[in-house]
Amino acid sequence: MKKKTIAGLVCGLMLLLFTSTSCLGPMNASSRVHTWNREIENRWLGEGVFLVFSVFWINRIVTFSDLIIWNSIEFWGGDNPIDPPAPERIKALQDADDARAAEGG
Repeated sequence: MKKKTIAGLVCGLMLLLFTSTSCLGPMNASSRVHTWNREIENRWLGEGVFLVFSVFWINRIVTFSDLIIWNSIEFWGGDNPIDPPAPERIKALQDADDARAAEGG
């Protein structure tokens, strides 16, 4: 039984070694989900969506797929199949955050 456990551990470590590229990458899928969630204008609805995504592990699944699948594809193939969020969207969110901070909220 001990040999099977050690063999399983070695196989698991080898699988981890070959799927881990040590490349964090741009995390495009996670960025798109977070950008979409921040674009919800109603504060309470946005918080509700965030909580639902957290409870049902959507954020974790997207981040895990980013780390293991999409960034590995980009590392080995040179091109990430998921496009990053548009810079205009990110700029608009930053401007909205700045305006909200200036108002004191």
